[in-house]
Amino acid sequence: MERHTGDHVRRILAIQEERQTQYGKLRNAQERYGSGQCSLQEYQAATSDVTATFSALSQEILALTATFRGWGMGGVVTILEGIQQNEQEKLQLTVKWQVLQQERASQEEREEVEDFGAAEHRKRELRKKLAAVEGAIAELIRDLRFECEPYLLDQSAS
Repeated sequence: MERHTGDHVRRILAIQEERQTQYGKLRNAQERYGSGQCSLQEYQAATSDVTATFSALSQEILALTATFRGWGMGGVVTILEGIQQNEQEKLQLTVKWQVLQQERASQEEREEVEDFGAAEHRKRELRKKLAAVEGAIAELIRDLRFECEPYLLDQSAS
């Protein structure tokens, strides 16, 4: 079990890194679409690819969570469930952020002089929520590393 535990934890950490890469792709697609550098179809294809990757990564985390549950590692299971819950919230907030950005760009394009103060307030609130969720994920990753440190330090598990 020890050999597999270290391998599984390293895979979870790699999944978290891949999630960060996917968020970068999502931001890039949004920026390109918002600046007119790509078409709606290209933007939709990019977001579809990212969504499919997020789904596959989540399924893999769920499978690893089940493995840890089967090994009786309840602490790790709790951490992984927390990561999953926070990742889901982060994705929802990211989508809300993108919608807000698109709405604002559309209003500017139409030269609408809506209350930009309210829009800025919504953006600040979303940024705060995103920062809080990202902080929670980082803390859970630290907890996972701490909980599984003996397995990660075991070089024979590589």
